[in-house]
Amino acid sequence: MREERSNVHLRPRFRDELSIPPEELLAKFEKAISHDSFKFKGTIIGNHVILDISSTENHFWSPQLNITIEKGQEKASLLRGLFGPKPQIWTFFMFIHFAVALAFVGFGIMAYVKMNLGKSYLIPLVLCSAMPVIWLVLYAIGQLGRQKGRAQMIALNNFMNDVIVGEENRK
Repeated sequence: MREERSNVHLRPRFRDELSIPPEELLAKFEKAISHDSFKFKGTIIGNHVILDISSTENHFWSPQLNITIEKGQEKASLLRGLFGPKPQIWTFFMFIHFAVALAFVGFGIMAYVKMNLGKSYLIPLVLCSAMPVIWLVLYAIGQLGRQKGRAQMIALNNFMNDVIVGEENRK
């Protein structure tokens, strides 16, 4: 399977074309998810498959694999995948990033106004300068979380590959 990943992205993506028809691929995922020995949590909604880590092994940084199966050329399937944190965690991080961006702009405006009024603008300037540092800290925290969930991400990827290849081809 060809994977398009980058170390810069917090949410790695991949895309691949498979010779299996989409309906058959979805049926394989449905069968694997409903199997008694299934060690992940899974949901299928239309042509979208969501794989989560089981509740017993789940932690704050546990990843989630979102797979979209589309009709490709002829009988092929186009498989698009996205690894990332749970939507609640991702939304929380984006909210914090938005708050930091808003604070950056606000402190920048405050420093500019105070400078034009001839007042001391040191504190807003320092706070404005601190915002990029906070962004870097948030990025580092995201990278650490990604590393903490790496083993589970690999397990989800291996499970997905096993489902695609099929039980009959496993050794």
